[in-house]
Amino acid sequence: MSLPTDLTLWQQSAGAFDAARPGLHHLAFDVPTPRDVEAAAARLADLGVPLIYDEILSHMPGMSSGGIFFADPDGTCVEVGTRAGLDALPAPEHGEPSCGFF
Repeated sequence: MSLPTDLTLWQQSAGAFDAARPGLHHLAFDVPTPRDVEAAAARLADLGVPLIYDEILSHMPGMSSGGIFFADPDGTCVEVGTRAGLDALPAPEHGEPSCGFF
């Protein structure tokens, strides 16, 4: 059984986030099933939060892990993903992993 989780994101300062500098650039939350990823995507859509990719993706072609990706108010990539069950889904077409590393 999945338990509800609340995640609150807010802008901490007026400074701009620089993804090229060292520090946090990707925050991932592992959920048990692909259905949980779908629920997170639906909730974000309800809140008007755009996804970085328009759909749930596997991390790379042939991988069963993957999820959804969106940016927090500072521009940090946030992932809601699962470890299995997504191998039939597309992967990013740019050749890089959907999460940005592997």
